[in-house]
Amino acid sequence: MSGRTRAALPVTPLPTSPVLSTTPSLAQDLLQALPAAVYTTDAAGRITFYNEAAAELWGCRPELGKSEFCGSWKLYWPDGTPMPHDQCPMAAALREQRPIRGAEAVAERPDGTRVPFIPYPTPLFDDAGRLTGAVNMLVDISDRHRAEQRIRDSEARYRGIFDHARVSVWEQDFSAVAAWLDGLRAAGVADLRAHLAAHPDLVAKAVRHVRVLDVNPYTLELFEADAKDRLLHSLAEVFLPETASIFIEELEALWEGRRQLEGEATLRTLAGRRIEVAFTIAFEGERFERTVVSLLDVSERARGEHAVQRLAAIVESSEDAIVAKDLNGIITSWNQGAERLFGYAAEEVIGKPITIVIPEDRLDEEPEILSRIRRGERVEHFETIRRRKDGSLVEISLMISPIRNRKGEIVGASKIARDITELKRARERQTLLLREMSHRIKNLFALAGAVITLSARTARSPEDLAEQVRNRLRALSRAHDLTLPDLKREQAERSTTLRALAETIVSPYVETDRGRVAMEGPDVVVAGHAVTSLALLLHELATNAAKYGALSVPAGHVDIVWSVGEGILSLRWTERDGPPTSGDGHAGFGAWLVDGTIKNQLQGQIERRWEAQGLVIVMSVPLERLIG
Repeated sequence: MSGRTRAALPVTPLPTSPVLSTTPSLAQDLLQALPAAVYTTDAAGRITFYNEAAAELWGCRPELGKSEFCGSWKLYWPDGTPMPHDQCPMAAALREQRPIRGAEAVAERPDGTRVPFIPYPTPLFDDAGRLTGAVNMLVDISDRHRAEQRIRDSEARYRGIFDHARVSVWEQDFSAVAAWLDGLRAAGVADLRAHLAAHPDLVAKAVRHVRVLDVNPYTLELFEADAKDRLLHSLAEVFLPETASIFIEELEALWEGRRQLEGEATLRTLAGRRIEVAFTIAFEGERFERTVVSLLDVSERARGEHAVQRLAAIVESSEDAIVAKDLNGIITSWNQGAERLFGYAAEEVIGKPITIVIPEDRLDEEPEILSRIRRGERVEHFETIRRRKDGSLVEISLMISPIRNRKGEIVGASKIARDITELKRARERQTLLLREMSHRIKNLFALAGAVITLSARTARSPEDLAEQVRNRLRALSRAHDLTLPDLKREQAERSTTLRALAETIVSPYVETDRGRVAMEGPDVVVAGHAVTSLALLLHELATNAAKYGALSVPAGHVDIVWSVGEGILSLRWTERDGPPTSGDGHAGFGAWLVDGTIKNQLQGQIERRWEAQGLVIVMSVPLERLIG
């Protein structure tokens, strides 16, 4: 219908009275039964009939005999441009007196909705060949348009994802490779891997037939390429020799009919930097002729995993006990060092409270430690005692640090425990040695004075005094050497007799007056470490006698008497005619040293008595401790 007559067209809303028609009743019934929209016009284009499907498509009921060419309220070309009724396909069919095919149009209903359709107008002629009118069938293609729109929307979404995803995406043409594999099957190849192993050059040839159709922008960024063409022409540079297995896996996936392949690989950017990627290869098409490859950069994750693996190796190989626990004190990890230190296997303690290794009298330490950890504090060099699985106690040094999650929240604590038993023993030995050194130095100064005093009593001249002092100091030096710990293997294996040892020790004090020290007893061999221990014992007794006892005065005497019976050496040290005794007034470090040597090193017993004539010391030592 022309624009001139369209404004006056009467429109009747659906539904209305039955449709008027000049067509025969049977034809009208048939056309009404059709699900497609059908209408007819006379030779001038005036609508003479339409069925219910046509009225539904138009959304109105045009007036018969007046509405021209099409009953739609308004018409549009597919691109949305208004279409005059006298230029619609039905008008063209009447004007050109031929069927019109392949055209599309859009009908707008009175309510504003639009329906795309395909018209099939066909002119009608009488027996004389004169044009009498036309019939038109309108096919509603709304569903097809919606499907096409969904496809376009899907393609737009895919393109958006393709262009903006932070994942490298490759589109590849695998049709040539698929055809090559079909040729291998036709040639009777049954085992592809064996065939490729026998012909290693085939893999490279197959790969050369893979065409990369497109890559997304992120791919250029990932592989440090400044342009797509630069990357596509340099694809060989991104693959390392060790990545050849990927292509073999791709070919095997195609061979076996698998639709997807996943894995990880190391690739190289165009700048030469190595990157770790997780890849997914999806095969599409009936013959797997197209693939979509996605690559996710997992370099940071890989570095993190390598760091975690190195840390785990360090933790597991550490000699220290390394334990992790949560903020409730529940053990979450337990390394081999902890197994060695505490005696519990990891499966015995993980999930249990850390108090399993804390003695009852130290349970108050744990709440304080957890409180400090919750405040984000470190606990360093905290010395305490813990209990092993067998119930024994062990002295340890603890270093405790907070464990934080990715958000920086404190979720637990890491403990490093070190057995300091030997360290504390070493400290005690060091203290003992320092005290002994101090004691010896003081003794040497005192003995030097005693030697001078002793020598001055019998010296006839200054030269004689110097000679006596010199000789006595040399003897004192020899005696002192015997009291030192064994420094060489040959020293540890040396041996002597008890008499020779005693004479060497007391010689500095009686060198010119041997009658002041009397010795009596059988020959007893003293060997190994016992030489040093017994020399230290006798040296301490002689030193005390020279400083405070019988050898500190000219008239004093010392009797050393020993005997052997039932595997025991009994030795009696008796001082006579010395200064008045004063009980245990001199029981200091020297007395402790003597007692320790007898009881600990020689496994013997000692007794002191301060009698009227002087100090008496009685000791007994297992003979095996002297000769063993």
